[in-house]
Amino acid sequence: MDNSQNIGKEIYDGSARLGRIVTLILAIFLTILGIASFIVGILILNNHDKWTEIQGTLAGINYSPTGQCAVISNKYNCYLSFKYTLNGQSQMVSVKYTGSEPYYVGQVVSLYFKDNNFATFALDAPVPRSRGWLYIVFGIILVVVGWLWYHITKKNKVLAAGQGASAV
Repeated sequence: MDNSQNIGKEIYDGSARLGRIVTLILAIFLTILGIASFIVGILILNNHDKWTEIQGTLAGINYSPTGQCAVISNKYNCYLSFKYTLNGQSQMVSVKYTGSEPYYVGQVVSLYFKDNNFATFALDAPVPRSRGWLYIVFGIILVVVGWLWYHITKKNKVLAAGQGASAV
């Protein structure tokens, strides 16, 4: 073997070694992301309470004589008082609001309360359970793809060299 072949083989072997190291780091990184995604999915599934939606009419905006929320840093900031009817009885609830959507007196909006606890209201819809499953599946896919790619580049020197050359 002459010198040019030795140099080419050294470059090829070095690139393959680098490719295997890069794919190992990638697999570890994807494993960490996959585990985090899996944990978020489990948290969503475990913390998913039964929320009930009702329609409420905005009866008043507290701390605002103009009937509009104060704007602070491009967000509305105020307490909104809603009137709603539940089981034939008219009720009032006050909800702290900091968001980008304006609300006006007389506007009908969806209110969500948790597990028949009428003191716990939210203006935003709860996170659906399906999103928890989506995070879990996504986490599993990340881990499997990361380690599958590592295994493939460990067995196939050409792919490992290509991975190493792309990392340079």
